[in-house]
Amino acid sequence: SSGRDIYAIVAVAMNASGQAVIVWPERSSTGLPVATNSSYSHIVAQRYAADGAALGAPITVATSLLTNLRTPSVGIDAAGGFVVSWNSDLQSGLLSENSSLGLGLGVFARRFGADGKPLAAQFRVDAGAANVIVDRPVVAVAPDGRFALAWQTNSAEDLSALGVQLRRYGADGKAIEAPLQPDAVGMRRRPALSYAADGRLLVAAHSAGIYVRGYAAGGAPIGPSQRADGGAASNAVQLPVLAQTQAGAAVAWQSFGQDGDGRGIRARLIAP
Repeated sequence: SSGRDIYAIVAVAMNASGQAVIVWPERSSTGLPVATNSSYSHIVAQRYAADGAALGAPITVATSLLTNLRTPSVGIDAAGGFVVSWNSDLQSGLLSENSSLGLGLGVFARRFGADGKPLAAQFRVDAGAANVIVDRPVVAVAPDGRFALAWQTNSAEDLSALGVQLRRYGADGKAIEAPLQPDAVGMRRRPALSYAADGRLLVAAHSAGIYVRGYAAGGAPIGPSQRADGGAASNAVQLPVLAQTQAGAAVAWQSFGQDGDGRGIRARLIAP
């Protein structure tokens, strides 16, 4: 986009028909009313048809002057409707009572129809607890339009991990429940989400190892969380849930030292 700087994290989602949405953060100073060190922060999305052709112009999902919008994620349903999530921070030099470092002010999301038009205004996903930093939100959308978001929480006092939070929504955009913790011990950082075609949800995260937990389409947990990395110590750096089928799921992660030779990519098939 003219006059904007695109930076860092990009996310993409694709449905079974091949339709895709890509999201990214941008910054710009164009249009500021007075001279300032601040800049506008944007989350932008671009839709694509199954043949790779862009559908319309880029969509500005959210814009802010006082906050830094970052770490976007996106999920898409079978019809092409999509949900975008992001983290909102105060810009450098601005602090708040909920964030002594100016980080993690809130997890937000916005829903869009298959035509790319917003279905409603952006909304806050986390509960806004005092002295809690929120970060690394991810979103997954089921084929029928229901969706879920997960994010990492840390103490604003000492940055210690407080655990991954999960919140699920219906296809109408209404929250089904308050934020919950899938596993307060095993799922501490870097969450990932994936929906199966039948509506089952898989949540993954790590602490000393890689843990996953499944939820039935009706919302009930499918047993306790289970460790996916075979019990080996793993310093996970990235943790995408790659795919789900009726037979199970594939989980992959980047780790350090797990194979005895620096960084490596590991993957495992697990039962549903």
